[in-house]
Amino acid sequence: MDFKALSFGRQEEKPSALKEATHDYTAVQFGLALHYTLEMMGEFSHESLKVSLESTRNRYGAVLHAGAMEEIEKRIGDLLDDTHFATLIRGDRYKEQMIRHKGNLGVIDLLIRGENGWRIIDYKSGREEEGKHTEQIHRYAEAIRSMRDEEVEGYLCYLLEDRIEWVKCL
Repeated sequence: MDFKALSFGRQEEKPSALKEATHDYTAVQFGLALHYTLEMMGEFSHESLKVSLESTRNRYGAVLHAGAMEEIEKRIGDLLDDTHFATLIRGDRYKEQMIRHKGNLGVIDLLIRGENGWRIIDYKSGREEEGKHTEQIHRYAEAIRSMRDEEVEGYLCYLLEDRIEWVKCL
């Protein structure tokens, strides 16, 4: 009888395959609902926020944790009261702009055509992956510069529980 031993590794050895990113389902749903609320706002006003919250409740209410809708309302309310935001959004505004560049597809949360060029604002509900967020803004800016030879500024807007934080990426 011919026998050939096969090696499948030892149990304590970890496979070298790429690991899939694990996400906190609750946090992902919260972030999606936050973005959706901002997208559904006709204007950046408290009145428009109330209307868009109803759309968000209809779409995400069943999957959000208790208190999430109130938290979304508070965070976006804080953003609407933020003077830096009011300054940055001056100009022609375009929400949820799909952009393709060098084989990559992305969605710019808010693109503004201001007096001195373009402004990119990307909303985030947490700072866990700030390095990736910054790279994302740089990719978007590169794509816009490749289409238009104009100035581009990029901002990360962190809508956190107790404050709004801005990071100017370029």
